[in-house]
Amino acid sequence: MSWFRTAAFLVAVTLLAHPPLAIAKSPPVSGGRLTFRLDSASPPIRSDAPFAVNYVLNSTFADVLAGELYFEFIEDLDVKLRLHGDPIAVPNGESAFHLVLPSMVADRSAARFAVRVTFRSAKGSFDLGTHDLVVPLKGRREFLIAVPNQGKENVARLAGRLRLDAFRPAQTGLRRADLVTVPVDLDVRDLPAQPIGLYSYDLLLLAEEGFSRLSARQLEAVADWIDQGGRAVIVPLGVLTPAHIAFLRRIAGSESDAPSFALDRFGGLQTESSNPKGSYFTCRYGFGRALILPAMPQLNPDGTFRDIDEKTWIREVCFIWNVRAAQTKAILATGAWTPPADPGLDAHLLDPVEFAGADKLRQMLFPGAVRVMPFLVVVTILASFLLAAAPGDYFLHGLLRRRWISWPAFPAICLLFTVTAVWLAGTYTGRADHRTSLVIVDLGVDGKPQRTSRIEHVLTAQTRPLANQVHGGIFALTDVQPAAPRPSTVLAYPRRPGTPAFKAYEMDRFDGLRELDYSGTLPSEFTVTRVSRQWSPSMHRITRSGSDVDVPNIDWSALDAMDLASPNGQKTLVDTLRSAVPACGICLQGASRQFVCPAADSTLQEMTSASWDVMAALARRTDTGLFSIVSHVAPDGTGNLEDLAVGDLASHDEWLVQLATRHGDERIVYRRMMRRKSNAQVEHSQ
Repeated sequence: MSWFRTAAFLVAVTLLAHPPLAIAKSPPVSGGRLTFRLDSASPPIRSDAPFAVNYVLNSTFADVLAGELYFEFIEDLDVKLRLHGDPIAVPNGESAFHLVLPSMVADRSAARFAVRVTFRSAKGSFDLGTHDLVVPLKGRREFLIAVPNQGKENVARLAGRLRLDAFRPAQTGLRRADLVTVPVDLDVRDLPAQPIGLYSYDLLLLAEEGFSRLSARQLEAVADWIDQGGRAVIVPLGVLTPAHIAFLRRIAGSESDAPSFALDRFGGLQTESSNPKGSYFTCRYGFGRALILPAMPQLNPDGTFRDIDEKTWIREVCFIWNVRAAQTKAILATGAWTPPADPGLDAHLLDPVEFAGADKLRQMLFPGAVRVMPFLVVVTILASFLLAAAPGDYFLHGLLRRRWISWPAFPAICLLFTVTAVWLAGTYTGRADHRTSLVIVDLGVDGKPQRTSRIEHVLTAQTRPLANQVHGGIFALTDVQPAAPRPSTVLAYPRRPGTPAFKAYEMDRFDGLRELDYSGTLPSEFTVTRVSRQWSPSMHRITRSGSDVDVPNIDWSALDAMDLASPNGQKTLVDTLRSAVPACGICLQGASRQFVCPAADSTLQEMTSASWDVMAALARRTDTGLFSIVSHVAPDGTGNLEDLAVGDLASHDEWLVQLATRHGDERIVYRRMMRRKSNAQVEHSQ
């Protein structure tokens, strides 16, 4: 019966080693049934951006079920992300719910992505099944145009004329799925009242009732979103309110030829403008752009406009999408942009591209208190161990004539040197967690903080769960992880699943970083937990509207009238910024020139120092990948850091001002887009 005892022993060991298997199956729940259904298994999702899904719970229980939903998002058998929602109450019958989710991508196959749902309540645990959910495939670009009132034919046709992929070149290297622009219907009541809620979209089309029915809070959120870098096309028709007029004046007030918006006695819009374009008005507001049409364009049966020249319209579409000047010329000449150069067989043309200063960002945020153990110390420890374990042990025990001591002495020597090596390693690297941050605060036209991006570098002394609490923001692991492979040009993964390069990438880049546990309600208040491995550095980004750091009080209106290309204007800029933030570093980026003023200097000089390379590279991306076509994308708060590029700076009256200071382990950089205004404009804005 020895085989029986052996089998029983193995079963007992298995149960002890895996106790969850014994309790994983919950008892059946009697008295009713609860089912889960996604409204759409393929919702429109902007690439690398948060998105929302609607789902329906159907309960046959007579009383209300109170509990919590648990979501597991999986690709094949790999758990990519977990979400534990806030408590909800499910009454009898069908109940519809809205769920905001962080950005997700499928690494291998969008068709194999799914969500597993469980509901836990006092009545027991309900397995609500596994449901297909189609998310973007990594490397594909899907842009979303949010269109309230899309059900009207003229609005839908106008949205179709705003598609960026209409200018995609017809070639084999770039397929339709690689870049697609999708207009999506958005109920006016569902348009968010916070700018962070608009990060799911690339462009807003607010036409007729889609604009006139917006509330004052929604209008303020849209204006703040444009100030942060968003884009909007507006057709202000219908009965408007003073809040609508204030919105139009706010976003158009930065332009010298801005119309004088006012209401007539019927609540309609009346404008007086010296704008020679007459039928439309373009404006740059903060980091974003807007196109205002006084009336709905009339379209011919072939889709062209009756009242707007076709080339003129193409220029405005390129303007609103921040298409580079050279690509705009190519589109006007050939009808398509010039495709980016192919970076290699294993990379896609429009994959996210690592910005030029990524290595320096990693070095900048690596904590200075952490040192690598010198090679000489390692060699000394190894040589001492070999001397003690071989000749030392032999001659000492021979001299004592006690050879038997070698048996306990050798393990003791190994233990002693191991403890010594660990102690020395801890002395060099430290025995406490290290956090360093780069905080980028984008200031609006009025100088108030519009968006804060906190890029945090974390190094823990022990392997343990690491939690981040987020209030009114977005969390993302950065694509420039310190442990990630860093190709010379493309950050994207190898394109051939199953190859050694792909497997090495998967293990190296995502080991211990892929599974994120979210708990709470996105984006209002939630906690993100992940495993931080001992001495394995990682970087994450938290994006929020407003700011969680003090913002200097600077008279930006006085600086708006300065000619920043002149020495006098630059001196005034430095003096004004230094009076508000003493000993700050300053960087001034224009169309063709860059100036820096280190903390120890008092004048701006041509940029030759490497101290501003990181921020300069983040603000103006190189002409590769998607950024060979556009210079700027709408805010999304995700880990590729692409939305931190704030524009082409192609206009000679446009300057990006950055001032940097330090507070403890935080490097804080304030950024503002400067466009010269006349004295009359400055006085009007005051």
